[in-house]
Amino acid sequence: MKSQSLGEVLQVERHAQKISREALAQATHIKLDFIKALESNDFAHLPPVPFVLGFIRSYARYLKLNPEPFCALLRRDYVATDDGKLLPREKMSQLSFRTPTITMAKASAMLVFGLFTAIFGYAIWRWYQFNQPPQLTIIEPQEDASVSGQVKVSGVTSLDAVVAVNADPVSLQPNGSFQTEISIPREGITTLTIQSTDPRGKTRTVQRTVWVRF
Repeated sequence: MKSQSLGEVLQVERHAQKISREALAQATHIKLDFIKALESNDFAHLPPVPFVLGFIRSYARYLKLNPEPFCALLRRDYVATDDGKLLPREKMSQLSFRTPTITMAKASAMLVFGLFTAIFGYAIWRWYQFNQPPQLTIIEPQEDASVSGQVKVSGVTSLDAVVAVNADPVSLQPNGSFQTEISIPREGITTLTIQSTDPRGKTRTVQRTVWVRF
C-alpha cells in the first residue's frame, strides 16, 4: 500500500480539526496559494526549501502538532536541487545516471551555500513574522449571521495579545482563545469590530456584520 504524501497528511490533519484553508492562511500568515500548493505537493510553485520548511512548521504548530514528523516526510520523498527547489526522490534517481560526479570542493561550496540560504531564509522569515500584527481568527459570529440581542463573539489570537470587541476588553484564555457576549439594543444591521493588539502595539482588526432580530 502506498504511504501518504506530505500534502495528503497535512490535509487530513486540517480536515480533522475542521479548519479551512482561509482560516489557516490568516492565522499563520502563509499565502493561500502556498497552502494549496503545499497540500497538493506542488513544490514547483513554492519558494526555496527553507521557506517550505518554515511553512510546514507554522502549519503544524497551528494545528498543535509536532512539526518534525512532517518535515521528515518532506525529506523522505523530496530532494533539494542546487537552486533550492524540491524534486521527488524517484525522479532524481532516474536522472542520477546522467549527473556528473560532484567534487569535494563543489560539495563544500554547496553545503556552505545551503547553510547560508537556510540561515538567511530563517532570518527573513522571523523578520517577517516579527513585523506582522498578531493572528486573529473569529469563530463566531459568521459574516451576515442572524443573531439575537445577545451576540456571542469567540475566536483565537496570539497568546501575548490584548483583545477588544467594540472597544471593550475581553479576557484571553491560556491557549489564546476568547469568548464574550455583546448586547445590541436594537434590531437591524450591526457591525462588530474585534481588535487584537500585541505588546509592540501592532493591531489586527476583523469586522463582522450581523442581522439583529429579537
